[in-house]
Amino acid sequence: MGPHLRQRADPTAAIAADIAFAQLAQREGQWKAFRKTAADDAVLFAPGPVPAKGWLEKQPEPAQSVAWQPHSVISSCDGTLAATFGAAQWPDGKQSEYVTVWQRKREKSRDRDSEYKWVLDSGDFVEQAPKRPEFVQTQVADCKTPPKASAAPAGGMLSRAADDGTLRYDYVAAPGGGVLTLSWWDGTEFREAYRQQLAPSAGQ
Repeated sequence: MGPHLRQRADPTAAIAADIAFAQLAQREGQWKAFRKTAADDAVLFAPGPVPAKGWLEKQPEPAQSVAWQPHSVISSCDGTLAATFGAAQWPDGKQSEYVTVWQRKREKSRDRDSEYKWVLDSGDFVEQAPKRPEFVQTQVADCKTPPKASAAPAGGMLSRAADDGTLRYDYVAAPGGGVLTLSWWDGTEFREAYRQQLAPSAGQ
C-alpha cells in the first residue's frame, strides 16, 4: 500500500490543531503562536496576501492576544488539507469570524503523517458574535468518486489543493481587491464552503 493510500481524513486532528493554536496564543503570545504553527509557505492577509513568516517577524507582540474557538471543520478525503472556521474575540471588544487552512504531509522517513501546520489564515469583522455550537461540526469531502484531474484550482495568485483534490482554495486578484474561495468535492461537483472579498495585495 502506497503512502497516499494510507492517508485518511481526520477532522478531529485539525480541530485539535486549531484549539492548541488558540491556547498557545494565550499562553505564549499571539504572534509567537502564529510563527510556531505556520508552514514555511504560509500566507495571511494584512490586508492583502503576504508571506506569513516574514510579516510575523516584524510584528510587536500585543499585550493581550486575540481569543478564538473553532465552530466547524471541513477536511479533504485524504486529510492532507483541512479548514477550520470559527469566531474570535479581540481585546478591544471587536468580534470576527475566521478561516484557517491546515496542511499535513506524508513523512516518508517516518512512514506517518506530519502534524497539521496552517498554510492560510483570514478573517472578517462582524457586528454580532457568531453563535457557538454545542459541538464542533465536522464534514469530510466525498471519498467514493474522486474529482477529475481537470478540476484543479482556478490558478489565481494563491491556489492549493489536497493531494487527492477533494478540498481546495483559490485567491484571485481583481481591481480594487481580490476574492478568496474554498471549495469541497461532493462526489459530483465542487461546492463552495467559503467566500471572502479581500483588500488588494501590495502593488496591485
